[in-house]
Amino acid sequence: MPGDTTEVSAAPVVSGPRSVLLKREMPGLDVLRGIAILSVFFFHGLKWYLPLGALAGAHVRQIGQAVSFGWLGVNLFFVLSGFLITGILLDTRTKENYWSSFYIRRFLRIAPLYLVVLAILKFALNCTWDYVILCLLYLANFALEFPDSWTRLWSSLVACS
Repeated sequence: MPGDTTEVSAAPVVSGPRSVLLKREMPGLDVLRGIAILSVFFFHGLKWYLPLGALAGAHVRQIGQAVSFGWLGVNLFFVLSGFLITGILLDTRTKENYWSSFYIRRFLRIAPLYLVVLAILKFALNCTWDYVILCLLYLANFALEFPDSWTRLWSSLVACS
């Protein structure tokens, strides 16, 4: 019709990796992360405490078999985290201070909780200052003078008690 005008933008439509692969909200990935966390939780919480052999009934053996692959949840969680972090890096690659802002955000996300865990290790579970300092410097895995169960921070909550 005469008088109807349609405006067309001359700017090209650029579709980056985020528009194809990643979206701001991805509930499916949240479900997978939840499954990964629960699988590790049940693996460590049930697998080692279930009676084995003739003492175990059929249902207990089935539970043991169901949770025996829970260690795979760690791998799944790392893959998902890598995927999501790559999406963040791709989204911000054109911004100023690309790397420094990324690492500052990661530090501010991880460090407060890590310091709380170290405080729990020292004051609630009575770990030595040597061990807490090694954990703070991310050197606890190389500590030869501590028992094996103390060398990994994620298992230290049990080792210090």
